[in-house]
Amino acid sequence: MSSWKQNNSNISNNGYLAVKTADKVQTKWSLDIGDCFFSEPVVDDNGIIYIATLKGELIAINQDGSIKWRNFVINVADNNSKGIITASPSIGNDGNIYVISTICKTIKDRRQDDESFLKIRRSTLFSYTPSGNYRWSCRFPSSSNSQILGGYSSLAPKVYGTENVVVFVPVVYIGKTYSVDLIVVNKFGNLVHSTNLSHYPEANNKVALKALNSALNKPWDYISDNNITSLDSKDNLTFSEPSIAILDDSASPTIIIDDKFKRFGAFKWQYPILTPLWMNNFDETRESTAVAVFSNKIISTGLKDGNLSFYNAETGREESMPWHKEKSGIDSPPVSITGEHVYFIAGNYLNAIDSQSKVYRQHKFSGECCGSLAVSDNHIFLSTTDGLYVFSHDLQPIITNKEIHGGFSSPVLNSDGTVYVVDAKFTLWALG
Repeated sequence: MSSWKQNNSNISNNGYLAVKTADKVQTKWSLDIGDCFFSEPVVDDNGIIYIATLKGELIAINQDGSIKWRNFVINVADNNSKGIITASPSIGNDGNIYVISTICKTIKDRRQDDESFLKIRRSTLFSYTPSGNYRWSCRFPSSSNSQILGGYSSLAPKVYGTENVVVFVPVVYIGKTYSVDLIVVNKFGNLVHSTNLSHYPEANNKVALKALNSALNKPWDYISDNNITSLDSKDNLTFSEPSIAILDDSASPTIIIDDKFKRFGAFKWQYPILTPLWMNNFDETRESTAVAVFSNKIISTGLKDGNLSFYNAETGREESMPWHKEKSGIDSPPVSITGEHVYFIAGNYLNAIDSQSKVYRQHKFSGECCGSLAVSDNHIFLSTTDGLYVFSHDLQPIITNKEIHGGFSSPVLNSDGTVYVVDAKFTLWALG
């Protein structure tokens, strides 16, 4: 039986795990873990839970809630600094753990006068064994322009393969220009391929780039400048960075990447080369949720203009037109088991649409949510600032746990039916 090994369950980002969950989940245990951000837990085949914190800790937790080990992820190349970990670790099919740590700081620019400062934001991919032993690190390529931040990523890495494990990461470079590269790191920690997805010069995108700069910098500035004791501001904590998902359809998987600006495309992977498959370009800025790939080879992403978009993963062609459109922006990556029904969050509504993009069911909930849904074979789990909701697949409410005030980190599932969720005060809950 598969496990919830990566952010949004798997390489496809589809938020689903084939497991039966209990109708009335009861608390098994809870554990204070420290200030994690959007880092949802991930679970390996032995039931060990892994989660990361803003202070740069990677933590392994046994199924009974006891700590197995906890390590600070040390950036040796950055004067042994402890970086910030904003996203989930990922577990490869090799059993090893992969996590991205980011150095984010402001320093005096010695090349200028004493009043000049320089921002630094650069990420490193780390790998650890299940026992917590360091394996290797791979620092992301940086820009030669000191006014460009990067390369960095706030995302969880996507880990593909069993024998020849590779890690895919979209890397951001932001300043007066905006660029996104897709890098590939092999199982030895070597950068084996890098390709540019998009580059936007200031001359043609000045107004849009200014807005994008503000959106990209806001959460980093917030978590760098504050001693966060609880997550209380959705406005400050929303990343607008690129997302990727993988369609594992053959020996040559399809890597889908959305720069969340004006470009959305796919590459075929055949070690060690990424080959462009298709690319969709947009005239206007395209703000979107993380991209998801369903089992019927349809890509879906929710847009801030309210549209729920669908594309053919092999051609990039628009599907299911006209798209369903909400009055408010779509806040969560869409989730589907077979592609027949698609679940997503828009404002304070949990929605389900059918294969014709017609509303099938809708339920209004209280509180805020900026995480993702978790779907089992018989339930839907939704974490909000008002509690943890459990629904049937036809959106009939089953139970709401008002003790768990979350809404930022997404719920996750284990193969034994246990549900894990982190609340707004950084307590990890296990329910089943």
